[in-house]
Amino acid sequence: RVEGILEHGLKDLASKRKFLELSGRTGGAILNRVSGGVHEDPLDVVGRNDSQRRNHIRLGLEWQICLQGFATSAGTSDLNCLESGRADISEEDTLALHRGDVLKVDGDIALVQSSLTDKGVVPEAIGAKVRFAGGAEGVLLWILGARCVVCLTGRATPNVGEEWEVSTKEFKEGNRQLERQLVPTGRALRGRTIDYLGHPLDGGVPVVGSLAEAVPLINRTLNLEERELIQDNLHTGVKALDVISPIGKGQSLCIIGPRHSGKREICLEVLAGQRFTADRGVTCVYAATRPESLPSIQAFLEASGATQHTAVVAAPVRASPFQRHATLLAALSVAEGVRDQGQHALVVVDDLSAMTQMWESIVRMVPSMAEAHGSSQAGLLMSAAEADRRRFFSFVLQRSARRADSLGGGSSTLLFVLPGEDRRRCGSCGRWDDMSPEVAAKLKAALAKAQEREAAEECTQGVLEWRIVEEFKSIADGHIQLVPRTDGSNASKGGRLAEGEAVAGVDWEMQVPRSFSRLGSRAANAKVHRVAGHVRLELLQAHDEGRFGLTDDGEAQARKDHAALVSAFLRQSPGSAIPVADLLICLAALEEGFLHNVAPGSVNAKLRDVCMELQGRSSELIQRIVECTEPSMFEELYGALCDELEQILGKPHKPPSERQYRFSE
Repeated sequence: RVEGILEHGLKDLASKRKFLELSGRTGGAILNRVSGGVHEDPLDVVGRNDSQRRNHIRLGLEWQICLQGFATSAGTSDLNCLESGRADISEEDTLALHRGDVLKVDGDIALVQSSLTDKGVVPEAIGAKVRFAGGAEGVLLWILGARCVVCLTGRATPNVGEEWEVSTKEFKEGNRQLERQLVPTGRALRGRTIDYLGHPLDGGVPVVGSLAEAVPLINRTLNLEERELIQDNLHTGVKALDVISPIGKGQSLCIIGPRHSGKREICLEVLAGQRFTADRGVTCVYAATRPESLPSIQAFLEASGATQHTAVVAAPVRASPFQRHATLLAALSVAEGVRDQGQHALVVVDDLSAMTQMWESIVRMVPSMAEAHGSSQAGLLMSAAEADRRRFFSFVLQRSARRADSLGGGSSTLLFVLPGEDRRRCGSCGRWDDMSPEVAAKLKAALAKAQEREAAEECTQGVLEWRIVEEFKSIADGHIQLVPRTDGSNASKGGRLAEGEAVAGVDWEMQVPRSFSRLGSRAANAKVHRVAGHVRLELLQAHDEGRFGLTDDGEAQARKDHAALVSAFLRQSPGSAIPVADLLICLAALEEGFLHNVAPGSVNAKLRDVCMELQGRSSELIQRIVECTEPSMFEELYGALCDELEQILGKPHKPPSERQYRFSE
């Protein structure tokens, strides 16, 4: 096997010399063969015993994997196995690469040291099962050079100094691969509730499936060649999302807001809205990292009819940071199993602070990681601690993707909640050179106290530090900012549902100027965008005129009134997910001026009546509009829809010449 690697990857003499030099050659030849069996290399020494040769092969293979050396994986089956996590070498050599001693244990997290301290463990080992000499088991979560973070999956706890090794299993005759911690996946999980190891929590039968229906708990992210451009809309049924910040299949979207702002409720509404796309087979996965909310989640899914297309992965009671983090990892893996079958999946995480708590636990295990040494990450200069933290967060968030059509297609979309705000309350002083040392020292001390006070306030309020929120925003494909309703309707709920209580009566309101998607109109529903692609601009203009406008003429007041009407329409109560057909009807009535005499507080009730009447008298027209794909045909159908609205609501405020359906190529 090693001969094949050298034959394909190290054909020239200079490359082989470098290979021998960097692999730590200790006085023996790796092989006495090069391509074609011609002995061209004087460094090839014959006469070494098998033990020396085996040790040297192991070092050479490890060098290839860790340092990405001269050998390439093109046309080499062995390197392909190594890149995908299958170390297609002997068991002895594999275990020599991933074994060592336990350095520290804290709860269900162990910090271990690799026996190859100068090389470290290969990245492909992340997610592999780990066995300890005393019988404890775990999964390798993260690699820090020659040290590894192993999270324990059983009740047994290893001792400091105890030996560990990565588990392997035979997959071909005489060959072994790294054994992964697997979770079940597939449509069989719809309507089920499991933990991060796949054990049922709903009292049902165990989830049984073939090995092909299981995926690793810590799955690898798709590379650029395996991804497709995100351009298909995922209809959510939430008006503010579908109009202002549409979601594409394969996107990651962050929902930010303080307490009592309806973050979790809007996520549940997105799950309920997928019943309108049941024919497209969107499988939903809800990651309940807060186990106390599980009864209310199950009650809402049952009441909204979302149980039939939703699987729930829940953390256990009194869950540790790793168990909460593993819950969201398992939810992503379940969705990726659906994606790899060419289907579409949606993952909703109720609180991503589980990942930040996991990282804080790792930092406590390795205090030196908190030191602020300079580092470069994606062209940005930041401390090494911040770079490591960003890499850890990105490893999870970048698992959302649209799979390449050449691989069978499919997508995995991520929608996650962040308790916090995206604004900076404490400034920073960046130019100390213009100040005297005494003044600079005073300002630094005052700034440090302000930041400590801010962090303490955020901790007591149950929200994340704004720096963490900004970091998640920079990684995700978009974000929306929610604010509590000014009428105090959310405060009565206390921001949290009681056990067994269904979601009801909690409204949300999006802060449009601070919400956006990096995908832009590419992820929007084409028909919705043609009718209301300018709504965001209208709301932003009205917002700016309200703050900075110097005139109060009739046109400015008309724009302000229209923006108030649209804002009232975008507010949505739980249990009112809206299909595409009704959304198009409502937007046409709003944007063509049919509702200029309706008060903002009554606009949603009025539009519900209009939708019901239109569905009864013009159901064929509505169906044709939904199924239409040609822009020219849609313009004709849209004109017919406006005529129907005129018969119901009377003459519009805008003449037909000013209608908003002038489409560009």
